Amino acid sequence: MYSPRICTFALLTATSVLGFPARHDVRVDSPSPLTLTTQFKSNLRNGGLSRILKNDLARLDCFNQPKKPGGIHVSTTDLLTSFLMTTSIQVGNPPQTFEVLVDTGSSNLIVGANPNSTQYHPTRTSRPTGDQVAIQFGSGEIAGNEVTDQVSIGGVTVTGQSLSIPTQEAGFVLFDGIVGLGPDDLTLGTLVQNPNQVVPTLTDASTPTLAQQKHIKQPLAALTIPLAAKPQGGSIDFGVPDPKKFNSPITFAPSTGNGFWSATQTITYGKQKLNILEPSPGVFDSGTSLLFLPTPAFQAYAAATNATVDPETGLLTVPDPKTLESLYFEIGGTTFEFTPNAQKISKVVLQEAGVDPSSTLLVIADGGSLSVGINFINGFVWL
Repeated sequence: MYSPRICTFALLTATSVLGFPARHDVRVDSPSPLTLTTQFKSNLRNGGLSRILKNDLARLDCFNQPKKPGGIHVSTTDLLTSFLMTTSIQVGNPPQTFEVLVDTGSSNLIVGANPNSTQYHPTRTSRPTGDQVAIQFGSGEIAGNEVTDQVSIGGVTVTGQSLSIPTQEAGFVLFDGIVGLGPDDLTLGTLVQNPNQVVPTLTDASTPTLAQQKHIKQPLAALTIPLAAKPQGGSIDFGVPDPKKFNSPITFAPSTGNGFWSATQTITYGKQKLNILEPSPGVFDSGTSLLFLPTPAFQAYAAATNATVDPETGLLTVPDPKTLESLYFEIGGTTFEFTPNAQKISKVVLQEAGVDPSSTLLVIADGGSLSVGINFINGFVWL
């Protein structure tokens, strides 16, 4: 389901994109001193594979809408992502442990959002700021209060970290909150009383709590994506990427400046290098499960692969998977191969969803017109 050549990437500064920093002074020749383990989860038992597209389209709506400062009404719709990467953090003193979703498409740190799991309780290190938070995620929303508290990750503790504590039902089911690793500009509008204030994040360039408190040398987080067949195999390396986790040199590309982790990419298909997508700006987002292309590119891919839309799931299917060829993504002058196997929903996921594992369903989906400055979204399956 995932290409082993590109399953590791890096988040760098506000002027950079996942794995493709614009700054060239980033050192990548020594292991990170600060590592969190992550695990893969999927949410397919209720609704099966048809839920993948439904959840992702709800998230795409969030990309297509301008950010609303201040009050956002709470939705009872479940905030669920089909393919998840989670990790554990400790908050407060004495510490409380929360399992949080790792999300590169948001930037706030949220805990205590699952009503059936660990709730946040103030401790001796908790400090309320007096501000309220309201955050929209496309498939769900939260509203609550901002506090600062100490957060322990990977064996170190940061103090005074901003936390969003939901006070109303948020729809979180498979995890207790979210650790947002997106650019800190994504926090604008999430504080109700101070919508123009940036909320300090763990790693981003202007407000990197970990770097400011000397726990890491650079505001950087490198993610190794866990696979469905090996759910415990992921990690987050803060400070510098571990070169042992990369199969090829880290490459660089400038951000397109759309507010998310972004870059320009070109896509071709097969040995003939059939053009699928002209150079276009887009987003790299771990919270989106599939790989979304604008409609003309999606149609070109479907035609090249002889794929049709499966009526039950809404996903593409091909009559003969042996005819699939690789997709090639050119980003910042480097070409990444997305193999035929990477383009298919894995047998592990098919079995979990109760689908015949011999079926061939593809991970490329129709993103419509998406939005200005975002012509594609390379989601979890690409990362």
